[in-house]
Amino acid sequence: MSKKEKQILETFGKIIPDLTGVEKEKLLSYGEGYADGIRSRRNIMNNHKDKEPDKVLV
Repeated sequence: MSKKEKQILETFGKIIPDLTGVEKEKLLSYGEGYADGIRSRRNIMNNHKDKEPDKVLV
C-alpha cells in the first residue's frame, strides 16, 4: 500500500467514529458509486485496447 493510500485510510479512520449513521451511509454510498465508476472505466478501456486512446469515449 502506498504512502498516500495509508494517509487516506488514516484520515477516514479518524473521522468515521464521529459520523452519524446517516453520514456513514452517505459516505459508504459515495465510495461504492466511485468504485463502480472506476470499474466501469477500466472495463471500457480494456475492451478498447486496440483503439487509439483519444478515440475511446468514456
